[in-house]
Amino acid sequence: MNRLRVPKKIYFKRGSMPVALRELSEIYGCRKALLVSDANLYKLRIIRPVEEYLKRQGIRTAEYFDLSEDPTFDDAMRGLAKMQNFQPDVIIGVGGGSVMSMAKIMWLLHENPDIDLEKMAEEHSVLPEEESGVPLTGKKAMLVLAATTTGTGVECSPFAAAKDAAGKKRLIASYDLLPEMAIVDADYTGNMSDKLTRACGRNTFVRAVDACLTENASDYTRGFAGDAVRLVLENLPRAIKPGAEGADAKEKMATASVLAGMAVANSMRSVDPDMNAKERINACLDISTAEKRDILAGIARFAGYTGTNEEALSAWIRAVDIIEIM
Repeated sequence: MNRLRVPKKIYFKRGSMPVALRELSEIYGCRKALLVSDANLYKLRIIRPVEEYLKRQGIRTAEYFDLSEDPTFDDAMRGLAKMQNFQPDVIIGVGGGSVMSMAKIMWLLHENPDIDLEKMAEEHSVLPEEESGVPLTGKKAMLVLAATTTGTGVECSPFAAAKDAAGKKRLIASYDLLPEMAIVDADYTGNMSDKLTRACGRNTFVRAVDACLTENASDYTRGFAGDAVRLVLENLPRAIKPGAEGADAKEKMATASVLAGMAVANSMRSVDPDMNAKERINACLDISTAEKRDILAGIARFAGYTGTNEEALSAWIRAVDIIEIM
């Protein structure tokens, strides 16, 4: 389908959270917000500023933090009664990739309370070639996703993952899961540990390269992905440094995650919900076929490596090796 798929609004600058949340009342007229997050973020008081911003705008809030460490469809179902009672006009997911996935699933459930989530995962694990034209979401509420980590790009992609009753991670794929608004404020994503920063950087890198290696990759895909790759290679080694340099690099890593999410949204009909970036990074070094060599050489050039294809690929492999061993 020849249509660019991204959230309607994306905020990705430090300090953008209050600006974005103010729009909920001033532009969208929202009055009741359901905050979806996990108990740990609540204990760390990450959610408190979000609640305060909303209350200043006259928006009533309710919270749903009853999520498993690895969220499940049952977690979403337990929140259905609260949603039906509170009737939010906006659902705000604040957290990492699994929390934002859960906010998407709860939005889907709020809009379609009789839906069978496991059946939905069976029938809609791959994006359709053509859409039905009947929206699954947006009739009762809008979705806002605010990231506290980077790497997955869930806030800018049409995928949501959670575990089923058997403990298997399942994927729901639908363009109706794209939020109205995505917020990636470095004041919220910049407090990750060095270990988590490295892992998130590798995730961003792999997702961006994977998007380029699919048969559905377009010029838009390659543009988003190429910028994401460049930002990771330039900034991941700096992002674990202290002080202003590390903070600036982490902010750029957050932007890279957004770009990778949009690359995936516009090239991949499905994603692997159990992606192991450490293993998959080897695919980014696989130059065994002429087609892959051409694609990776193109990404390498986009990332700033020059010379012949062989020279660009050699520089690319050295750069990938660096982020792999970090």
